[in-house]
Amino acid sequence: MPLSSLLRLASLLAAPALAGCLIIEAEISETAESRMVVSSLRPAGANTQAPLLDARGEHIGVASFTEGPRGVLIQIEIAPGGVTPGWHGAHFHAVGDCHDHHAGFMASSGHLGRGEGVSHGFLSANGPEAGDLTNLFAPEQGPIRAEMFSTTVTLASEAIGGRMPLLDADGAALVIHAGPDDYISQPVGMAGARAACGVLARG
Repeated sequence: MPLSSLLRLASLLAAPALAGCLIIEAEISETAESRMVVSSLRPAGANTQAPLLDARGEHIGVASFTEGPRGVLIQIEIAPGGVTPGWHGAHFHAVGDCHDHHAGFMASSGHLGRGEGVSHGFLSANGPEAGDLTNLFAPEQGPIRAEMFSTTVTLASEAIGGRMPLLDADGAALVIHAGPDDYISQPVGMAGARAACGVLARG
């Protein structure tokens, strides 16, 4: 067989293999690109803190937040006497603003995730709201050290997997109430006044 024919035959046999390589390479590239898009939605920096202020505007402690694959770990430390002894409700509020301690931290707005068809409280049929957290306990003496985990929020700037963002355009605040949350009464579980507040800031 002439050399030119052999070369033509070799090129024909190699074409499907080369095409396959190109397809595989394109698929790999697309997968990598998809991973980059998903990665860009994840929080840049897993740690965030919120210095806690009391109703006098004085610093009483700090709340730390760590992003996990399915939610956010919350660690709270409050100095002795920072809040009154007993149980206290805690919630994420929709706006990261605690400047108005003299007015009861109303600038932090309502609970994160409040909306039509959603009720406050873990014991509510239509609850909980994204901002609902479990109560924390202040001892008669010594500091408060508490841990909570929320599967309804993320430290990202936009929602991820249905979890609401804490660091969107208007941020969020962690608010501790004067009394305990009963997890069912509307709109705030009969938790009373806002006793302490902390604005989440990027770590």
